[in-house]
Amino acid sequence: MSLVEAGYSQRGGLEEWLGELADRSHALLDAGMGVAVMTFESGRGRLETGHVVARGPGAEVLEANIRERQRNVTPVGIAHFLHGGTRAGTLSQEVFAAVPDERRGFERQGVGDVLGLIALTGDGAGVAISAPLEQERSLTSSEARWLGRVATHLGAGWRLRRALAGGSARAESAVFKPDGRLAEASTGLATTSEGQIRDAVLRAEEARAAGRRSSPDRALELWQGLVEGRWSLVDRFDDGGRRFVVAVQNRQSLGDPRGLSLREREVAEWIGLGQSDKEIAYTLGISGSAVANAAARARRKLEVASRAELAAFFAPGGLRARLVECEIAGESLVAGALRLVGHQGLAGLTDAEREVALLALAGHTNAEIGRRRESSARTVANQLQSVYRKLSVTTRAELAARLDQGPSPPEG
Repeated sequence: MSLVEAGYSQRGGLEEWLGELADRSHALLDAGMGVAVMTFESGRGRLETGHVVARGPGAEVLEANIRERQRNVTPVGIAHFLHGGTRAGTLSQEVFAAVPDERRGFERQGVGDVLGLIALTGDGAGVAISAPLEQERSLTSSEARWLGRVATHLGAGWRLRRALAGGSARAESAVFKPDGRLAEASTGLATTSEGQIRDAVLRAEEARAAGRRSSPDRALELWQGLVEGRWSLVDRFDDGGRRFVVAVQNRQSLGDPRGLSLREREVAEWIGLGQSDKEIAYTLGISGSAVANAAARARRKLEVASRAELAAFFAPGGLRARLVECEIAGESLVAGALRLVGHQGLAGLTDAEREVALLALAGHTNAEIGRRRESSARTVANQLQSVYRKLSVTTRAELAARLDQGPSPPEG
C-alpha cells in the first residue's frame, strides 16, 4: 500500500518521485540484486527509455544495463512488454519461451530472471519496475493479481503527474475529509459524482487499514484505479498537518474513432492493450457489466465482428493509429490498411498452430476453423490453447493485440 500511495504522490519533481518509487519497490521486491524504476514512451514499434532510477547493490550498473537492453529490444520483445495491459510477472513466465535471445542477453549479465511490473497510462507512456533474480521464478496467481493491481495505480499516478505538469488536469477537482465529507469543490460537482467519490474515499481509508493488517488482496480490491473512470484520489496536507483527500480529474488522452462515447473509447483503448473485462473494470473503477456493454456498443458502432478485431483495431500499432482523413470528389473519407502479422510474432508456432491463429484472428469460430482444416472443434481449441501458452496470452483479444507487430512503414 505504501507503493500505491507513493504512486499518487504529487510532491517534488520527477526524479524525487521516481526515487520514492524505487525506495518502496526496493523494500518490497529486492532479491539481492537491486531494483530499478524507469519511465518509457512507446509508438511505431519502438520503446524509448526516459528516466531510470535504481536502488540496491550495483545500482549504477543496473541502470546502465537497463538502458542497454531497451536500446536492443526486438519488436517481439516490445510486443510482450506492452501488449498485455497493466500487469506483473517474470520474464521466464512471459517472454523467454517466445524470445530466446532475451534469455541469453540476461544470462550474459549474470541474471537468471527478472520480476517486473508494467504500469501503462493508456496513451503510450508508462512506468516499469524491474527486480533482477539469480534464478528463474514464477509468480503465484495471488502475487500476480495484487502486484498487477499495484501497477494499475502506478500507471494512473504517472498519467496524473504528466497531466498536472502540463496544466491539463486542474479543471476539475474536489477536496474531501478522510471521513468522506466534502470540504470544497473547485467546480460544480454533481451529486452523483460526490456520492461516488465519497464511497471511494471511505474504501481507500479501509484499504489503508487492511494494508496495515497485511491483507494486500483485500486492500487492493477496495482501492480501485479510478472512480467512475474519471477521478484519482490524492492525499494533501495543510499547514496544520491535517490530511485531506483530493479527487482530481484523471482521464487518458484518447483518439477520435467517430461515433464512440468517451466510455466506449476508454474501454476500447484498454482492450487494445490486451486487458480483460475484469482488469478494465478495476482500472476504470466501473462494473464488469459496464465494461462488457461499452465493448459491445463499440463493436456495433465500428462494425467489427469480434472482440479480437476490436483489440486489433485499437492496438498501439493497429488500424486506428494508421487512419488518415482525405477528401475525394468533395466527400470526406477515412482510409487505412491493416498490417499483416509479422513473421517474428509467429515464431515458435507449428504450421498448424500458425494457420489456426490467423483464422482465429480473422474472426472464425473454432467450428468454422475445424471445417476449413477438416478437423474437430476440440482439436482447434487445443491448438489455440497451445498458441496462447507459447505467446503468453489467454484470449483472442490479447492474441490480436500482441501479434500486431508487422514491419513499420518506412520513415518519410
